[in-house]
Amino acid sequence: MVENRDTINQRARKHFADLGLTYKDIGSKEFFGLVKLLDEILPKNEFTYFEMKVSKFPKGNAPKIELDNDGSIKSAFIRCDGPYFKGREAISFNRDGFIGFAGWADTNNTRPFTETFIKWCDNIAKIKETMQ
Repeated sequence: MVENRDTINQRARKHFADLGLTYKDIGSKEFFGLVKLLDEILPKNEFTYFEMKVSKFPKGNAPKIELDNDGSIKSAFIRCDGPYFKGREAISFNRDGFIGFAGWADTNNTRPFTETFIKWCDNIAKIKETMQ
């Protein structure tokens, strides 16, 4: 059975939760680690028909992070650019706890974001485990 976009997105969110991760586990270092990972994967991803990259310019499209008093994220947003668009949602950590993945995209174009996110979650969980 082929997964659709919503199933893929739910799987990524569930993976985050199943690893016991919360926004409290994500500070600026972890967030920008996800940005770096996307920077590496998006241009050469195997899922889409075109290359994408993390938006950096104009400044309004650059990755944004809002931190809580303890240094963890309250919200954070990564946008992406493609050959015919700029500044579309890549991954969003919304204030209400919802994590969004490329709401504009079809199943194939969502995959690089969810697969990268899952890999990043595994890395964060390993680091969290070693710190306990």
